[in-house]
Amino acid sequence: MANLSRFCERHPGRPAIGVCVMTRRAICAECSTQYRGVNYSKEGLEQLLAQERGQEKKAGSGGVVAWACMLLLLPAAAYLMWLGFEQIGQLTVDLLQIGDAETGA
Repeated sequence: MANLSRFCERHPGRPAIGVCVMTRRAICAECSTQYRGVNYSKEGLEQLLAQERGQEKKAGSGGVVAWACMLLLLPAAAYLMWLGFEQIGQLTVDLLQIGDAETGA
């Protein structure tokens, strides 16, 4: 719940101009920093920026994981394709032999 104090928590003699959206503490003009149109205290802004950095790291690590999985699975996919082509080639040879046997060649 927001602190509805009329005075800054850091500077009790100064009137509060707002409440930090992160810490929910009353802040005066000197303690207030507007970031993206919202009031933050110094501590609140540090918390927000730490959260944003954490989200960027999480988002960035997903790409690394995807690349690692692809690099690990690529040889397996290539091997399975090779097996498939080998079986298709064998099937073609078998069909040609059946055709030759029917024609008497």
